[in-house]
Amino acid sequence: MKNFWQKLTVEWPCVMGDWLWHNLVAMPRATLSRVTRHRLLHIVALVLLVIFIQQVLLFDLTFLFGLDLGLLMEVSAAMFVLSLREQTVAVVATARSALKRAIRPIRRIRAREVVTRAARALLPPRADDEDGLVFA
Repeated sequence: MKNFWQKLTVEWPCVMGDWLWHNLVAMPRATLSRVTRHRLLHIVALVLLVIFIQQVLLFDLTFLFGLDLGLLMEVSAAMFVLSLREQTVAVVATARSALKRAIRPIRRIRAREVVTRAARALLPPRADDEDGLVFA
């Protein structure tokens, strides 16, 4: 058990530290020591290419989302116009029915006047009529 405890507390952390030192310090230092001007230009070109691709993708996504937003605004404007049209139709129908209800009594009065005039025209003139057409 003592041997296992020695491995768990001393040897494994030492192995982990050695692995981290090798991968995070020794390998990058060796790579940087082997870098020439030609390789440095290749690295700069690759970095610029990655930045360019990132900008193109960002522009494409911006354009795509901009079109989506424009389409959303167009669809919402169409829905607004359609709902306004329906509301206008409802308001006109309500106003028409209210106007019909308001005109009915006026029509009745005019109809009475027309009937009265027609009845007076059909009645024979009275004897005291000023025209003197009737001789009784």
